[in-house]
Amino acid sequence: MKNLWFILISLIIVGCTTPAPQATPLNDESMLLSVLWTQTSAEYQALAHQAYNLAHLRLDASLTRPHSKPLAIIADIDETVLNNTFYNAKEILVKQHYPDDFYAWIDSARGLAIPGALKFTTYAASKGVTIFYVTNRRTRGAEGTIRNLRKLGFPNADSAHVLMKTNTSSKEPRRQRIMADYDVVLLLGDNLVDFIDAGKASVAERSALVDEHRDDFGNRFIILPNPMHGSWKKALYNFKTNLTPEDIRKQYLSHLQTF
Repeated sequence: MKNLWFILISLIIVGCTTPAPQATPLNDESMLLSVLWTQTSAEYQALAHQAYNLAHLRLDASLTRPHSKPLAIIADIDETVLNNTFYNAKEILVKQHYPDDFYAWIDSARGLAIPGALKFTTYAASKGVTIFYVTNRRTRGAEGTIRNLRKLGFPNADSAHVLMKTNTSSKEPRRQRIMADYDVVLLLGDNLVDFIDAGKASVAERSALVDEHRDDFGNRFIILPNPMHGSWKKALYNFKTNLTPEDIRKQYLSHLQTF
């Protein structure tokens, strides 16, 4: 009987001291909820459709007014017309090496259309409006980008209308080249730099720029949601490079407002 009690107590002790199973480590857990929200939430879909429905209304209003130049629309690509969340999702699970892994994703031409984007740009093209895609993808991704746009049926998907990043991240010179020959009635994007030359503006400076251009948003500027990446995120750590994850985390927390 003593031996039986000894065995039972031993089993209880072993059971109590067995470590709990550990969660599978992620490469970048900080992106998990923002990617999931973009990929799964009905609210994200609704906001994208809302942006493009508003663009449709603004375009129709522009078509009723006289113009001295042909009409054009300037659209960003990533998270404005093409969905790249698959790449962002993979980076949550496995370390991705930029730029090579990102351009491998671009070359695969597997991005999907953002809700409302294809319908709107097709409609605009049917009205004689030229679509220009101004992206900060580098020229090494031009062929894959154009192939992806064409595969989905986006209009004006060619090298004359897809303007890649060359020697500057600023989109302003490319916008100005288009505006020299066209009346640009709408700009579409998910990042402040898709509309104005924000450069490496701080968090406060970015807010001031939005306030300065507040009448343009919802009129000439149509912005889509993107909680995953962009200048807003880099501004939180002042666009510094070579920071450790802990340094970046400290910078994030320094901007957090509570009570």
